Amino acid sequence: HATLSTDLTHRSNGTLVLRSLVLQLDPTPAAKNIFQVSGTVKTTPALSFADLKIQGQSLDLTSYYDQLFPAPNAASQQAAGGVSLPSGDSPPTPASPSATPRSTPRDLTLLATIDSLKIHDLVITDLKIPFRQKGDVIEMSAAHLKIGGAPLKATIRTEQGQVKPPFHFVASVENLPLGPLVDVSNPNFKGQIAGALTAQVQGAGRGLSKADIEQNLKGNVQVAIRQAHL
Repeated sequence: HATLSTDLTHRSNGTLVLRSLVLQLDPTPAAKNIFQVSGTVKTTPALSFADLKIQGQSLDLTSYYDQLFPAPNAASQQAAGGVSLPSGDSPPTPASPSATPRSTPRDLTLLATIDSLKIHDLVITDLKIPFRQKGDVIEMSAAHLKIGGAPLKATIRTEQGQVKPPFHFVASVENLPLGPLVDVSNPNFKGQIAGALTAQVQGAGRGLSKADIEQNLKGNVQVAIRQAHL
């Protein structure tokens, strides 16, 4: 169950002024479950400008997560096995890359913040994701959040308008508790895996297809797991 309330104005030049959009999901004992959106969007003749703020107050999305991702069971996982192609068939050949067609120049700014987000025993706090697109340059700079109190930071940058767009990313996490992550993603292993992950990752390359990433990605990864129980 959800309720939606809006306060907006649509101008003749295609600009939508969104003073307030409030999405209220069913509250739980742990959370108010309220999303709020405000800002301005211009969509005529195409999306060319946006300056939006999205805020999530205390959120408990456990029930929605369970509906979208039902817990797997061991029997179904074994029965599923791998996926094979019929005899004589082969994977499709990727299309030859071509230059990305030019579209309407975009000036987009999006700031998403969430005070707290709970899914079962996994708790995410202090989430802040700043997204920016100016022309062909797309950047998510200094995004951060905490998972179980462990800080995670990331910066990503890419550029459109090229056959193989360049990209660069940096990410780090410190003392991330593995138990709650595993418990949420696969309850069959609940309580069986523990430890704290610290990692630093940085990389760069050209092209966003699987083949391009495998061929061009360069970088380094440093990983340490403390007090591991696997």
